Amino acid sequence: MTYRCDVVDVIILVHSNLDIRNAHDIFTQVENALSRKHDVHVHVEPN
Repeated sequence: MTYRCDVVDVIILVHSNLDIRNAHDIFTQVENALSRKHDVHVHVEPN
């Protein structure tokens, strides 16, 4: 059994006019890229 010990906490600031689908697409791309090697927590917030 393999245990991950690296945790990455990411806050993504997106333009407040960006629709929820596009914000979710950005979230998904970042999460997928980082989750290959780390436990990742991604948060999307309007800026």
